[in-house]
Amino acid sequence: MLKKIWVLWTICLLLVGVTACGKSKCQKTTTTKHIPDDKNVAVNAGKIKVYADEAKYYLFTAQATYETYYLTQDESIDWGKKMTGNTTWETVVKGQVLDEICQRECFYALAGQYNVSLTDLEQVTLNKMVKAYFSETDEGLKEKIGIDKKRLKTIFEKDMIARKVEDVLEAMSTEDGSSQKKGNEIYRQWKENNQVMATETWEGIRLEGHIFTKEDLTNNQVLLDETGTK
Repeated sequence: MLKKIWVLWTICLLLVGVTACGKSKCQKTTTTKHIPDDKNVAVNAGKIKVYADEAKYYLFTAQATYETYYLTQDESIDWGKKMTGNTTWETVVKGQVLDEICQRECFYALAGQYNVSLTDLEQVTLNKMVKAYFSETDEGLKEKIGIDKKRLKTIFEKDMIARKVEDVLEAMSTEDGSSQKKGNEIYRQWKENNQVMATETWEGIRLEGHIFTKEDLTNNQVLLDETGTK
């Protein structure tokens, strides 16, 4: 669930089809155009509002991750290519990303109930993660995402808290000997009770073109070799 790290996604995720994160298929709604990404709603999921800057962070990070993997295999992703049925690569990845966002919000909302918060040390780690993103992330990718430090810190903070909540729920499942993980059941119920509404903004975020090329990968490897970075 939330413990999956973007860079460790495997191709099996692409083969299961789009994961619906609400009790019915995502429906499209309209949204006001020409407003800042941090105020432009991309998805309504129950009471949750997912804004364009957040959506772009997850979607374009996923795009970059998949493209990098395939480039290491001397292959290239065609995001418009159909996979099973009429489902394209783009549709599958966007569905998976949306489900990941819904999982995070579901568990994050339970933080108060399970008395979960970040420790001082985790706050330090959080600040380092934000700093590392802006100092180490590829410039082209950062420009494509276009998120500011404050919003990125909010995203990272929610993710860290949600993971801690999930750990608590998994521990509870182990203690009571349950064969069904408590976190899985809670998220299943969330999906049954919340409808996901995609806006034109979400539909307009396209995984097209390529963020990285084979040349980028080669140049990065040369840089790593020269600096001795692992």
